[in-house]
Amino acid sequence: MKRQNTNLTIKDDTIKGRQEIVDILAQFCDIPAALIMRLQQPDIEVLVSSQSEGNPYHPGDKEYFADSGLYCETVIKSQEKLLVPDALSDPVWENNPDIKLDMISYLEFPPDTTRPAALWNAMRIG
Repeated sequence: MKRQNTNLTIKDDTIKGRQEIVDILAQFCDIPAALIMRLQQPDIEVLVSSQSEGNPYHPGDKEYFADSGLYCETVIKSQEKLLVPDALSDPVWENNPDIKLDMISYLEFPPDTTRPAALWNAMRIG
């Protein structure tokens, strides 16, 4: 699957709307972090992060993407939903780098690639 490096400018009101979504989602699901990530090769960065208590992720946080072992890398590459109920008891995920930030449970849906907004609209929830 070929990916292009895209530097999209995202309007402030769009970011604000996404902020409201992740805040409501984190509160409704009673989770410490709901995130919207953006792939900006060679990195993946937190674009929007819920303002929930105990959330260790902040907008602008970046990690090198390729072969990072991050949950979101798997979703982006497979274009499939990923649900990890307990990474500590799962041999596939027990060494995931996000465990150090207490992201033990994880749910992510791939972006809807039929819409232009999908270039940055993938959600990472944990």
